[in-house]
Amino acid sequence: MNMMSEGAWFGMMSIPVAIVAVLIALLALVATIYFRRPVEGHSHKADVSSISGRQSPSADEIERSTIIVIPDISGYTDYFQHSRFSLRHAQYVIGELLEAINQSAGDRLTVCRPEGDALLFYAVLEGVDHPSGYWSDAIKDILKGYYLRRQELVLENVCACQACSRIETLELKVIVHTGSIMQTMVAGYHMLAGIPVIVANRLLKNSVPSSRYVLVSGDAAPVVELDLGEAAELTEKVDGIGPVRIHAHMFDTSELKTEAPLLTGSKAVKQVCDLCRKVSGNLKDVPGIGL
Repeated sequence: MNMMSEGAWFGMMSIPVAIVAVLIALLALVATIYFRRPVEGHSHKADVSSISGRQSPSADEIERSTIIVIPDISGYTDYFQHSRFSLRHAQYVIGELLEAINQSAGDRLTVCRPEGDALLFYAVLEGVDHPSGYWSDAIKDILKGYYLRRQELVLENVCACQACSRIETLELKVIVHTGSIMQTMVAGYHMLAGIPVIVANRLLKNSVPSSRYVLVSGDAAPVVELDLGEAAELTEKVDGIGPVRIHAHMFDTSELKTEAPLLTGSKAVKQVCDLCRKVSGNLKDVPGIGL
């Protein structure tokens, strides 16, 4: 029997490898086209820049009693300090988590603007009566939606890059404050103006010794009546404002009952779809493709 030459052997071996490579590229291309299609009621790929408020309040420039809720992803800056390959995957993960927060808020809160790793929600309190526990449930629903989606992303993931392997390190903190706020229009967008908006944003920098908590200001506490975790009463020194009383609710995710169902049966499909979405993002960086 004639021995096959080494060159011929490697030539034959390269054929299936090339086929696999082509199939992967085609899958990524199909996934990109498919997941760019608008789907009624759900967006497969979150686009943070497209998140907008559900209500259309009139910017009448009258001060009204308003609640401000700012969910902020902890660990965002460190999470993005990786290679360009991981950066695309990190962008996808953060977008999915922000979209989960947005969907979980329902119609109880209006998005004012996305802020990279956070969303600023608000709702007018003046002249509106809500049942007891209304705002407590709204905040807990945001937390549940976030941690459920985070767990799903972990289960769906098959990528070992720095971003995908660290999804579980992304925690959520929520700032809640109330006060008299004026709605105004800037460049065609609804904006909130007033000292309470400044206070809420500056409370994102605080002395709470945790990356997972809900910080409720003293003004908001009677409105929210949050029944979650153990509340520690503290006083924060807010730059340009002075001391602000807060209630820091540090909690365990087990209190939220967000354990995701096992992806049995559809697990492989979900993993392939998840990988295709991420790869399609990487293909944008390939010269000549620019998906």
